[in-house]
Amino acid sequence: MSKAILFDVDGVFLDESRCFDVSALTIYELLYDAKFLNLASIIHLEEITDDEIQLIRSSVFQDDSILNQLKSLGLNSNWDMLFIVFSIHLVSILRSLNDKDKEYFLSESNFDETTLKCLGEKVKECKIDYTLPFEFMNTVSKGKDAIYQDLKKYVAQNLNTTSVSLFEIQSPLWQLCQEIYQEWYLGTQLYEEVEKKIAKSDYKKGYIYQEKVLAPIDSIRQLLQKLIDRGYAIGIAT
Repeated sequence: MSKAILFDVDGVFLDESRCFDVSALTIYELLYDAKFLNLASIIHLEEITDDEIQLIRSSVFQDDSILNQLKSLGLNSNWDMLFIVFSIHLVSILRSLNDKDKEYFLSESNFDETTLKCLGEKVKECKIDYTLPFEFMNTVSKGKDAIYQDLKKYVAQNLNTTSVSLFEIQSPLWQLCQEIYQEWYLGTQLYEEVEKKIAKSDYKKGYIYQEKVLAPIDSIRQLLQKLIDRGYAIGIAT
């Protein structure tokens, strides 16, 4: 029987901190940037400092309690975690609309890159309650598929609607969240090279270049080579 070891990257070879920073920045941009919901913000993302990033992360993820609870429920992808959190806040915003406007913004066929900006123009006053995701997480089942099913139920119940397809994996809304994350993580230039898409902003330098390795690189190389020499097939997945 063949022997194989599959390594993850985040949390095994690389510190996860920057990925979580990027998740928080993505949610913050979607909520507050002028291209999207454009709610009131005092932090300028174009010139953001590390202290401001930590302030955003502390607020958005409630000192990482939200991240930790999502992971304990079996959700490990940063794309999925940030999407769930943003979706809960989006539902809260949509609740303030009349039924006609609500259904318009929930329509998957109507959704494009300008939809959130248009929604923001409809919302006169909105204060984000960063604790809202706890209300959702405390009632959901474990496992990625179950969480997404429960998210759609949450949307249906809170908005009194059957239009829930925007809150599925790979929906246009999910893809927008994923693209913004990739822009922050890769940076504008690398994003366009790797993703073959035009970036929505031109100021992101990429946090991939600031990743922290959890062990000396030479030690990691030696470990992997020893395992190969002993007959193990090595795989790396992320």
